Order: sequence, then C-alpha cells, then structure tokens
Amino acid sequence: MKEYLGDSVYVETDDFWGITLTTRNGLPTDPSNIIYLEPNVIEALLNFLERVS
Repeated sequence: MKEYLGDSVYVETDDFWGITLTTRNGLPTDPSNIIYLEPNVIEALLNFLERVS
C-alpha cells in the first residue's frame, strides 16, 4: 500500500527491494520517478539522518 509523504512523493514497502519511493503529480502525462532503497541504503540513509539531526 502506497503512503503519501508530501511534495508528490509516495512510499511503499516491497518484499524484494525494501522500500520504493515514487513521484507522481497526478496526471498520466506528468513525469514520474522510482527509487528502490535496498536495506543497506536504508541503513545508510538512517545513519545520515541521525548525524545531521
């Protein structure tokens, strides 16, 4: 199930990749992006957020 984070960014969990981030403005012709965060990247991101917070 996708959850809206804000600023046209959605997040969902995935049994294969870990976390998937997608962007979508709502219109079929709008650009969209997909970012797959594997567990080691999620850990690195959390470590980064801990350092800068």
